Amino acid sequence: GKMNLLFAHSAMIRVQKITLIVLLLLLASPVYASVWFTINSESQTISRIDLSTQSVDNSFALLGQYPDAAPNKMAISNDTVYAVITYENSIQVIDANTGVTGQYIYIEDSATPSDILVVGDLAYVSGGGTNRVYKIDLVTGTVIGWLPVGTMPEGLIIWNDQLFVCNTGFNLSNYTYDPGTLTVINLNNFTITNTVFTGLNPRSGVVFNNQLHIACSGDYGATPGEISVIDSATLTVCATIASGGTPASISADPNGFIYCGHSWPAGITVYDAATYAIVSSPADNLYLGGNALAVGDGFLASVDAGDYIQASTLYFYATGVTPMFQSFSIGVGTTDVKMLPETVAVADIPFAPGFNLTIAPNPFNPCTTIRFTADEPGKAFLKVYNTRGQLVRSSNENISRAGTHSIAFNGDNLGSGVYFFQLKLNDKITTKKAILMK
Repeated sequence: GKMNLLFAHSAMIRVQKITLIVLLLLLASPVYASVWFTINSESQTISRIDLSTQSVDNSFALLGQYPDAAPNKMAISNDTVYAVITYENSIQVIDANTGVTGQYIYIEDSATPSDILVVGDLAYVSGGGTNRVYKIDLVTGTVIGWLPVGTMPEGLIIWNDQLFVCNTGFNLSNYTYDPGTLTVINLNNFTITNTVFTGLNPRSGVVFNNQLHIACSGDYGATPGEISVIDSATLTVCATIASGGTPASISADPNGFIYCGHSWPAGITVYDAATYAIVSSPADNLYLGGNALAVGDGFLASVDAGDYIQASTLYFYATGVTPMFQSFSIGVGTTDVKMLPETVAVADIPFAPGFNLTIAPNPFNPCTTIRFTADEPGKAFLKVYNTRGQLVRSSNENISRAGTHSIAFNGDNLGSGVYFFQLKLNDKITTKKAILMK
């Protein structure tokens, strides 16, 4: 199987042994003490994976109130998991620390919700059964608005105060597909402003370097999958990446690589965000899984849901190095994986001037450069927090020499506002404030 193919070549084994050492060192570091959650649709559970303790709780929370509820996607905000329960037309609100369900938020009959995004006290949910997007007040637990979008909407992306809705175009009555589109919604007044045409069956997207990368699954037959790249200025497709297969989930790492997971059969396509050149395809078997994936805290987390009868497998790869996985057995039929965002009290973010740190330009839109002086070689860890104390970006770099260094920062997928840039260099740490103005 895949394992035999992966380990067949002795040269690859030598590389992977080195990478395993790197990965274990990363896992031993407190910086990588991240917590991840998966939604397991068939077993109707949430799995909680703690990388600092290497522990898995596959019964962290039970999903749905009845059998065959089909939990689908989730959003995590302020230590709360918001899980979409498709066939119960609701959102289940769960404490991310205890697994206790606080409430169910009912959406609408036949909504069959698919994806969810949370912004502050508001949630946005795609309703595949009604061809609507819903705006929900999480404080009152009520739907406060909805808009008609394209046929069978799924994935949601927020970019520059705009909500992009992936309309798959799937017609359940005859199993055909309308042309793929994105509905563009202005979040300031919750109105539709544009429609963008994409490849067939757009499922999800990610923003990187002022471009929106949309995973389009095709029709699982004559029309293969592809990635449509949307230009920020014109909101039109500026590039098409022929990935083949059925790309459905997509994420990006700070190094400029896009990871695109295929739904059936599973597999992962990796390509350079700047050149669009494919650097790894499912045939290479370097990355396993792909039914769902996410990047965070220096890792690629990838799900292989298998046959949706036996337990799914969750793989972790350290981004930026030759892949070497560790795996966890999780629930059945996993449909989503996300990292618990780190949250700290803003007052607890240290501002001590441990070393010289500047951010310029400041204010910036959307790019700036963090410059600092190192007294000796080491490792620099950058964490960026918003004013709510939520970690919105993290990265690390090896510092090979003493002297002045710089880290480029791109905030194109962040909203306007104040951000705290915390840099830890060896045993020294300092923080600067910067303003993103769009």
